[in-house]
Amino acid sequence: MSVGYRLASEPSDFKKAQALMKAEGVPKQELGFPTILAIEDKRAVGMISTNIQNDMVIAGPLVVRSDRRRVMTAIRMVEMYEMALRGMGLATFIFHVDEGTFLARVIKRYADKYEPYAVEGTKKFYVRRLTNGR
Repeated sequence: MSVGYRLASEPSDFKKAQALMKAEGVPKQELGFPTILAIEDKRAVGMISTNIQNDMVIAGPLVVRSDRRRVMTAIRMVEMYEMALRGMGLATFIFHVDEGTFLARVIKRYADKYEPYAVEGTKKFYVRRLTNGR
């Protein structure tokens, strides 16, 4: 079972993303552009989308199916998400992480160089700068 990654573009892509969110207990919300899907056996096993708030690009939600460890799925989706933002000419985006979640564990283990610029309750907010293709 290999995982494929793609930019969501069809209504059926967003339905798959919403179905994954529902299955993983993530509240329904509008999904913006870009939205990246991880597909395995014709169903979404991961997704990351975009919210625009006060003219800020905010990444999220990021959701992965909890059937097994999917660290690499999350990493690949974020890489594709960043490529899409660079292709749009964006240099930065904001993301937040709730303590105790899968993403919080990934950041702590694999991206410990990130320091939150703000904390609100259990959420830590980070700025990601996209430079020189990295």
